[in-house]
Amino acid sequence: MYYGQYFDWLCSLINLRSGSYDILIHELYSIEFTWVIDLDANRAEDGIILRGDFHQRGFDEYIEDRPCSVLEALIAMARNMDYILDDDDRGDRTRIWFWEMIQNLKLDGFTDASFEEPFGEDMARLDNIREICNVWMNREFTYAGWGSPFPLFSAHRDQRKLHIIDQMNDYILERHMNGDELL
Repeated sequence: MYYGQYFDWLCSLINLRSGSYDILIHELYSIEFTWVIDLDANRAEDGIILRGDFHQRGFDEYIEDRPCSVLEALIAMARNMDYILDDDDRGDRTRIWFWEMIQNLKLDGFTDASFEEPFGEDMARLDNIREICNVWMNREFTYAGWGSPFPLFSAHRDQRKLHIIDQMNDYILERHMNGDELL
């Protein structure tokens, strides 16, 4: 299925190489981003803002008015991380933070090659992607955030009760900061 220029533009933000994770990315684009903590509605709005950014870059393609997808939410969160971890010497690292979240969610095993099974098994793998996303969105991950995009080795508060920006900040402090220095 071809989603159009907007989808292609989203893929360019994360440096998707054709034939590597196309099925996963298409599936993430088809899953509606939902939340159980009210402030996380802002993450959906961040994902919707990507559509405006797309049009500001001169594209005039119509984008269906639909809720934010998991793909859009993850890309928007990766952009937020890039803003926080800004490093002029390294440039835009949105793609790095996106793929780090994909690894943290354990979605990196869903390569296109892994879908070369008989049809029924492929459908089960798509269900697995949806289940992983639902565990995250429904806050069924661990106290330390394992099962979310932002797992911690040493959690000092229950990540299931924090809105996503606080989870991301805890993650950045633990994984990407050394004292006052960015890693």
